[in-house]
Amino acid sequence: MHELEIYSSLSSPSFGRGALRSRASSIAPSWTVVTHRFLSHKTRRHPRKHLDSSLAMRDFALGRRAFDEYIEALGLQPEELDSSSVNRDNSGKKAELRSWAWSSKQIQWARLTVIRTGAGFRVANWAAFPRPDLDAPMCQAELIEVKGKLFLLVLDALYAGSSGRGPATTDLSEWKLALQHLTQVKQRPSWSEGFITPEAIWSRTGTTEALEEGFSVFHQFMRGSIRWLSGPSDGRSADRSDLYRAMRSRFLDNEPSRPFMTKVFGSHWSEAYMQSFLFPRRTRPTSDH
Repeated sequence: MHELEIYSSLSSPSFGRGALRSRASSIAPSWTVVTHRFLSHKTRRHPRKHLDSSLAMRDFALGRRAFDEYIEALGLQPEELDSSSVNRDNSGKKAELRSWAWSSKQIQWARLTVIRTGAGFRVANWAAFPRPDLDAPMCQAELIEVKGKLFLLVLDALYAGSSGRGPATTDLSEWKLALQHLTQVKQRPSWSEGFITPEAIWSRTGTTEALEEGFSVFHQFMRGSIRWLSGPSDGRSADRSDLYRAMRSRFLDNEPSRPFMTKVFGSHWSEAYMQSFLFPRRTRPTSDH
């Protein structure tokens, strides 16, 4: 499992076996249910087989139409991307990386990355960054599956300002309490200090039972982040712009996926991808969309 080298800087406590299914249900409906809830009336009358496929759930491949309808229901508009810059294949290692990005009136940049390899290694990485003048957090989530088991789940929302708190903080705290059976990473890497909050859900496991629920929580977080990023304007653009620049620098300097991406997708392409897609230098006019 050489793919795990990309997260060698993280600690490795584990969840309680099977407990996520029973305790997460109140806060995280399944991906099938979440998606079905947003589908058009016509689609609901003719549900598709892929909505019940656990493989489709893990692959974020509910069909192009269903996925687009889900994103549209969240109020996001797709960004035009250079496919060669954001999608990559390595046939020798049976590896592929696929990317999507969106924006809205409140969101400067929302993006999803999915990586799959023939060795049963899958990564889903989501982030949504607000307009800097809005009282809203920067949201990031990552889920790693290894050979059908939930290996890592990280969910966090970072606010600017002295309190560093907001609606997302409250929700994450409640989720964390509901998921208290998950053993949290006790010793986080030093580089994450100040950029990953104490309320973050940051856990590891090695069980198959938790995988479906892990994806459910991940998608619930995606939906939650869209809600959290619709905060009011408070004129504190400078603080948030400074925080984003500092966070961008810290994450790029310590990006845990760099060894894996460099090895599988090439150094030059991977560095450009991290700097222009994962954490772009990006300022949108507040009148966009």
